Amino acid sequence: MLATPPGRKKRQQWREGHLSPRDRQEGFARVWPVEAGCFHQEEALTLNTIVEGLQRTQMQASVLLHISLREEASAVGTATGVTATHQNGHQSSISDTQHGGIHADTRTGDVGWINNQGAVLPSEREAIVDAIKHAVDVGYRHFDCAMLYGNEAEIGKGLRSKIEEGVVKREELFIVSKLWNCFHRKDLVVPTLKKSLADFGFSYLDLYLIHWPMSYKEGDGYFPKDATGMIIPGTEDYVDTWRAMEECVQLDLTKAIGVSNFNKRQLERIMAASTTVPAVNQIESHPYLSQTKQIDYCKSKGIAVTAYSPLGSPAGGWKEVTPYPLLKHPKILAIAQKYNKDISQVLIRYHIQRGVICIPKSSNKNRMKSNFEVFDFEMSPEDIEEMTKLNCNGRYVVLEA
Repeated sequence: MLATPPGRKKRQQWREGHLSPRDRQEGFARVWPVEAGCFHQEEALTLNTIVEGLQRTQMQASVLLHISLREEASAVGTATGVTATHQNGHQSSISDTQHGGIHADTRTGDVGWINNQGAVLPSEREAIVDAIKHAVDVGYRHFDCAMLYGNEAEIGKGLRSKIEEGVVKREELFIVSKLWNCFHRKDLVVPTLKKSLADFGFSYLDLYLIHWPMSYKEGDGYFPKDATGMIIPGTEDYVDTWRAMEECVQLDLTKAIGVSNFNKRQLERIMAASTTVPAVNQIESHPYLSQTKQIDYCKSKGIAVTAYSPLGSPAGGWKEVTPYPLLKHPKILAIAQKYNKDISQVLIRYHIQRGVICIPKSSNKNRMKSNFEVFDFEMSPEDIEEMTKLNCNGRYVVLEA
């Protein structure tokens, strides 16, 4: 379902990053479709820093994790780069932004599964641990997480068990988390990150992201609402939050910092007010929401881009944005048949060839493995263009108040 864009004045306020409390509720509660000059959310990792992996929680008790893959092992030379070896011996780097990467996104549910405190259902906790263990065995090394998903303790438990088994070392993992909207106040940023580290059972993160550019009122759950059911916004400016994020790096609590769901103007405000360029900007992207301008802008600033929902949202409750679900579009199906691949692999390859890291969700072990099988073919520029032409500014992930 396409969100309806606001009027001209509010669009300008959106770009500037300045909205009234009510407008912030309404404007930030919906991420408006991309329009000329109005760029939106994408996850970007800087060219000279470690790239981000994303972890949210998905249905069927899966834990969101992802690893940056690259086709040429020759690029695994960056000092901060972390590599992973797949079962076929192929190496992948999470510091490469010239080539795209893939990530298996294994959530424990859509937005509906999470309660106001971000808690995971007890029955899902061991399934999360098992999913993490399997992901490590398959070859995943890049895990993108968030406090909101309520499963960082289970993720940490699964990862630590594999470290204890000698399967992987901590320095071979790339762990990411995100600062939720209720904790944007400067004095809350460092303690919130320390809470995530305590849940993980690790002493540092590889990347820490601001989850969304808007703040919520703190102290009343993750989704504070007023009597009318509207989200209660906070008063914090994300530029001030960013300065506190920089402190997290100075304290060696994280190696790099970045953002998620930020548009061009919001990125510009951060960079104008600090000396730290975001390592990553994480955004929704797929052929229905190509985000070409945003991707080009981020690359021009040395910000790596990660695309979430690269397969649309087949497991979620989101309404389709066109008559065809993304995984059933006849043009994409024809391209998949041309290369003797399934449609998911073609959609993943689409991002890789655009130099974008993507994080497909997977709720089963076989799919985690098949998502890796995208390095034995290359689509023609014409096929990439044909898929990009499907852009309709359609968005699956709409944060509603």
